[in-house]
Amino acid sequence: IGAEVLLTEPLIWAGAKGGCAHLREPLPVSLWEEGCAWRAGALEALSREGRNYRIAYMSAHTAGQRSAILADLAIAPLPKSFIGDEIVALGPEHGLPQLSNYNLAMIVAPDASAPVRAAADHIRATMEAFKEAGRF
Repeated sequence: IGAEVLLTEPLIWAGAKGGCAHLREPLPVSLWEEGCAWRAGALEALSREGRNYRIAYMSAHTAGQRSAILADLAIAPLPKSFIGDEIVALGPEHGLPQLSNYNLAMIVAPDASAPVRAAADHIRATMEAFKEAGRF
């Protein structure tokens, strides 16, 4: 069964507006648990660049990363759409490696029931509306 990609978005390093966590050595990062693609990509990029880091915080929800960022205790790899207000994008100009894109995908079984197909259609429409509104 193939996955239908609903969204492709860049991952960026997110830090506090006016913050200095990205200047610390070793670099404090806030990540998810083992097995997370965002975590793996971020750690691989840091290792590839030879950047020393320490995992300062772990949370299975972006709210945990956001809290660490807003307190300027760490930076985190987040989707570009999370940037705004008090969280800014950090990149090579800040001594951080470029991160890759991520895909949000959905799999619907070919023999899915009518309610499942309706839910999938609603998710597709919602994602399209967000893209058209410039939210992604």
